[in-house]
Amino acid sequence: MIEGIKNDQPLDILLKGCDPLGYFPELKNIRSVEKDDYATLYQQVLIDLPIGEYFRKFLDQQLSKSAGNQQRDASHISTLMKEFKAEKIKNMLKKIWLAEFHKFCMENLPGDTSRAVMDDLLKFESDCMTLQIIYNSLDISGLSDARGREVERRNYINSLGYLYPDKDAELNNADSFEKLKQAVQGYEYEHMLNQVSEGARGAEFNAAGKSIDDVMFVEKARRYSLAFENGFHYGVFYGYLKLREMEIRNLVWLAELVSIGVPRQMPGWSKYILPFKYHIEEAQNNQ
Repeated sequence: MIEGIKNDQPLDILLKGCDPLGYFPELKNIRSVEKDDYATLYQQVLIDLPIGEYFRKFLDQQLSKSAGNQQRDASHISTLMKEFKAEKIKNMLKKIWLAEFHKFCMENLPGDTSRAVMDDLLKFESDCMTLQIIYNSLDISGLSDARGREVERRNYINSLGYLYPDKDAELNNADSFEKLKQAVQGYEYEHMLNQVSEGARGAEFNAAGKSIDDVMFVEKARRYSLAFENGFHYGVFYGYLKLREMEIRNLVWLAELVSIGVPRQMPGWSKYILPFKYHIEEAQNNQ
């Protein structure tokens, strides 16, 4: 919606493209704003969203870094929004959301099992996000110096997960894939990263090896599936939702292969998984 509004796309087209999980009735009342009027976009649109609280915290964090003790006004918001692309804002909001959702689960979910399952799933998601951010930043030329790399990564790396705080500094200082793997030695992530093929980066449809996204996708599916092994807890709802999202991802992936005419013998056709596969296998092993 943010990108569409900034690019003057028709509202009815934007609404059709929205994820149903993120829909709320007030969306239809959003009016287009001028392309560069980011202050109005925030004040009239973002602040009233159900996730407006996360936008506020995101802007507060960034404004405190950029404005210092200066008086903040609408111009600061406009400048800030121009600096960040939608994907960067999405990652920063997810960082804030993960921490908030984890806190909510630990403080409000009844039963030790619900809290334990959600604690594990959200910490794992946060760790995966950290590893992906660092991995994807290794080849960005503008982050070649240590200071620039640390500052940029800090925008996205969360203080939540099994790797925090023990491996925080070591991870943030990693300037190669080998150092990234060294930083997670002794953790299960070491086995995951050892499966990553560097040749798979940027060639997702045709690469025979596994990308970091492929490896994490498989492990996430396993964890969400195994959440069903513990009965009577709220974590199964979260696991079920995530597995359904994976099914949608599979359909989109296969549809893209068909639409661009990728030959059936190419390895991209095997890069999908059955979301409930590990739950079924675990039940069969128990029998």
